[in-house]
Amino acid sequence: MFLKLNNIFLWRYFLVGILTSILHVTISTISFYFIFQNLFIHQTALIIANITAFIISNLFSFFLYSLWTFNIKLNKTNFKKYLFISITSFLIIFVSSDLSEESKFSPLFFALLIIIPICCLNFLINILWTFKKNWKN
Repeated sequence: MFLKLNNIFLWRYFLVGILTSILHVTISTISFYFIFQNLFIHQTALIIANITAFIISNLFSFFLYSLWTFNIKLNKTNFKKYLFISITSFLIIFVSSDLSEESKFSPLFFALLIIIPICCLNFLINILWTFKKNWKN
């Protein structure tokens, strides 16, 4: 497979990732402080707020990646692949965050050590598997 990517494509991918991150933080913060905090104990409210944000931000990013970045029609197969990658990435980050507490490294360093390679790997997997198409532009 010949992989030819242009700068606009890369900027769109990067921009969708940034917008998705902002959306996730915004939704989790708003839903925690204005909805779930008064209904549940603190830790449960945080978990529910983050699950809500995860679902909404994943739908948002899937739509934008499909229609704007990759220019591919929406379909269930691609969504299942995208969701699988998102959940797997989340679990890796979650498990590794527990490891960071046991390591001698700072939490920020450990997060960057894990998150940056995962973002790069997600990019490649999404191009080559989830949103696969003929890249000979």
